[in-house]
This record gives sequence, structure tokens and C-alpha cells, in this order.
Amino acid sequence: MREKEITSLQNPTLKWALRLRDSRFRKQEARVLVEGAREIQRALASEWTLETLFYCEDSLSSAARKILTGSQQVQKLSLSAPLYEKLCMRESSDGICGIFLEKTYKLSDFLPKKISLILAVEGIEKPGNLGALLRTCDAVGAEALILLGPCLDSFGVNVIRSSLGARFTVPVIATTPDIFCSYMKKYDFTPFAAVLAEDTKRYDQVVYPPRSALLLGSEAHGLQPWWKEAGVQGVQIPMCGKVDSLNVSVAAGILLYEIARQQGF
Repeated sequence: MREKEITSLQNPTLKWALRLRDSRFRKQEARVLVEGAREIQRALASEWTLETLFYCEDSLSSAARKILTGSQQVQKLSLSAPLYEKLCMRESSDGICGIFLEKTYKLSDFLPKKISLILAVEGIEKPGNLGALLRTCDAVGAEALILLGPCLDSFGVNVIRSSLGARFTVPVIATTPDIFCSYMKKYDFTPFAAVLAEDTKRYDQVVYPPRSALLLGSEAHGLQPWWKEAGVQGVQIPMCGKVDSLNVSVAAGILLYEIARQQGF
């Protein structure tokens, strides 16, 4: 496909791409703006559909040049350095930015394996935390990350950046606690929640079944009370200091690795 140079901020395609930073517009267009060669490569390796590449010739890394060369059927648009800086938030984005078709998953379509690990989170507000959770899910081989109730846009530029591209390797499914509880019951998942409560067990003194789901809430508020009514087993990470909570991504890493270890990781 022929390459084209954009020389004005008033270019309709560039203006449209800039609007993808707005979550509502992005969802309406079902497109995802991805900055950086590593993130683009991981999206491509996970079979996401690339539509357009924006690039700045003066800033291209060797990895970015390989993407440009290998993307034969993709629209390629060259930007000057000032225009590229308007489009990309990252300072080190390899001089390349891609627009992908959004890929969504439904919980009803997700069939777990015999040995399956799922992370479900509620009330995560910081892009950095969500990105770190995705990296950990990828690292331990978790099958999916479930977003329970209202949450930040998981396709936000900062989420994708902090996930190091794991946003494209781990299926993310948005649903409600009620639907998720029904799903766990249908497919024989045993749920565990990281909570501060009297009846919890130390995380390393729990036996985790082949199909396990870990539930985490926000650092400020934790999980909403529904987890008690759903019969979820509470687990805790022992702490000997003065503070009473860990960063949610740190807690997830400790717990997910122990579950994965018991599952044969």
C-alpha cells in the first residue's frame, strides 16, 4: 500500500486519530491507538488486526523499521516530528504508532481449560496498576483478566504502555459480579479473594484447585461485600510492618504465583 505524508494538523485522518485518546470516541470507533514497536509487535503476534501506521522518519528505531517493511497491506502515514509529538504521548515510542481494530471477548464465549487460572479485579483506577496486573497474568499463564463493574478503559495508552503489550496477550473481559459468580459455578471454579477479614487464611496455607479464580479489589476500598454472600474463600498475605495493605499489583503477583505453582507452573 502506498505511503502518504501528512503535513498539517488539520488533516482529517490525523484529527480522527487524535480523538482516539478520548475513551468514548475510541469505543464508538472500536479502534485502539498503540504507541511503540514492542507493543505493536505483541499485538500483531496475538493476531490483532492492524489498519494504519503513523511514523516519524527521523525517530524510527530499527524495530519500527522492520514493522514498516513487513506491513505490506497497511496504510502508512508519515508525520513530521512536531505532528508526531502531537499524536504520541511517549517520548520513546520508536517513532511509530499503530491503529488496530478493537478485539473484545464475552465471558459466555470463554471456555476454560482443565487447569485454569483467572484474575478478577474490581475498582482498579490507576492505569499503571492495571497494566502491571496484565503483565503478571501473562507471566503466570492466567487465561483471562476479568473487570468487574465500572473500570477505567483497559485500552488506554497508559494501560497498554505499562502492560508492555500484555494487553494484547491476555484476554480482558468486562462483566458484573453476578454474571461472574454464575460463570464460576457453571465451570467449577473455586474463587479466592484477597481481603482483610477475621476468617481468612494465609495464602500459602491454602490448597488451590485446578480451576481457581483470584479476586482483588481496589487498594482504597477492597472488594464490595458481594464476595461474602457468594461464598468466596478469603486469603491474606501476612505483613509484619505498620501498613495494612500492599500495592494491588504486588499482592496479585504473590498470590498468582502461588496458585500457579500449585497448579504445576
